[in-house]
Amino acid sequence: GVSKKCTCLAPAHPTLTERPDNMRVKHTRQRRKLLTYFRAAHGFRPPFSVLLDGTSIQAALNHGVSLAEALPQLLSGKVKLLVPKAAVAELHALGRNFAAAAKFARRLQIIAPEGGGHGSDNADTDAAASSSAGAAADAVVALVTGGNPRHYFVLTEDRELRQRLSTLQTVPLLRFAR
Repeated sequence: GVSKKCTCLAPAHPTLTERPDNMRVKHTRQRRKLLTYFRAAHGFRPPFSVLLDGTSIQAALNHGVSLAEALPQLLSGKVKLLVPKAAVAELHALGRNFAAAAKFARRLQIIAPEGGGHGSDNADTDAAASSSAGAAADAVVALVTGGNPRHYFVLTEDRELRQRLSTLQTVPLLRFAR
């Protein structure tokens, strides 16, 4: 059977070129089946909305992956890249090592959970910086709870967040190949 959680979708990564061709075909078939499942059972349609957190943005920069090019190819359709307001605040709070990721995140469409709450207009304050660590993950969870009504894909490298989201069957998870 087909797993209902899309946990192994991954954009092209340098290690894929070292794998045998039959393994690449197997992963492509599995990805296609999972995408078909989410389209048929849950109504996912292009343009796909992909929620990014700070870890995924930083990983993309570290691996030299262009999310704007890799995700449409991976999902076989147009993609909208979205980032929760709290994730942008978290990247700012992490300092200089994450400055490039914060700059990239600011250029994306920034969204907030329906109830407002997560994130702050004044991310430079100490209060926002100290509370942003868990707020970004909470914001992602808040955006997809209740059956994921906006049909978000979630790209994250945060293991704890992936575990929290894996219990929700209507949330396809994306991650980078190891």
